[in-house]
Amino acid sequence: MRLVPGKEYIGPTSPTGHVPKYKENGVACFFISLSLFFAGVHFGLYNGGVVYDNSGILLSSMNLFSLIFVGLLYIKGRTFPSSADCGVTGNIVFDYYWGTELYPRIFGWDVK
Repeated sequence: MRLVPGKEYIGPTSPTGHVPKYKENGVACFFISLSLFFAGVHFGLYNGGVVYDNSGILLSSMNLFSLIFVGLLYIKGRTFPSSADCGVTGNIVFDYYWGTELYPRIFGWDVK
C-alpha cells in the first residue's frame, strides 16, 4: 500500500537493466488489516464470523477476479508493456498463465 510508510527495497537487476524498487511495508499492512478487522468487530460494525460465513463467496469472487485481472495484464503486456522486460512465446495459454511482462506496472504501481 502506498500510504503505509516503509523502507525502500531495491530488487534484482533484470537482464535488460531494469531495477525494480519496492516499499517494505507488507508486515505493517498485515497488522493494519488485522487491527481494522478486530476494531470493526469490537465496535459492532459486523459479526466476527463474517469471513467464515462468506468464505465460499469470497473464494469464488477472488478466483474470478484473478482470472479477469490476469487477462487484462495479458492484454496490457501485449499492447502497452511497462519496460523492455517483456515478450511472448506465441502460445496464448502459456503466455496467459506465465505472463508477458517481468515487472508489470499499472499507474506506476508494481502489481506483482
